[in-house]
Amino acid sequence: MQAKMHKERLQEAPNVLVHIPGKPAGKRIGVVKFYETGYYSTSADNETWTAKEVDEFIKERNEMNGVSEEVADSAFGASMFGWHVPAAQAAINFFAELKDKP
Repeated sequence: MQAKMHKERLQEAPNVLVHIPGKPAGKRIGVVKFYETGYYSTSADNETWTAKEVDEFIKERNEMNGVSEEVADSAFGASMFGWHVPAAQAAINFFAELKDKP
């Protein structure tokens, strides 16, 4: 079952940073938004970073927003393959829990 959220709460939901595979250095970090398809490019990547450093940066920033690696992976998969797929469930649950917070 997919979560339904009020537009105001959806706008407050944290963006999820993701590592975009196959992108060149400087363009590897993207942003996924809840219930949107695809991702938004960012300028957060540093061309001198290794793939591991990019992953560490993404993990740290997501954790600061309360987003686990499981939720980030789920949100990325959902943004690429649809929010209706089973792989999206962890992200859907995360955002549904936000809806219920005061």
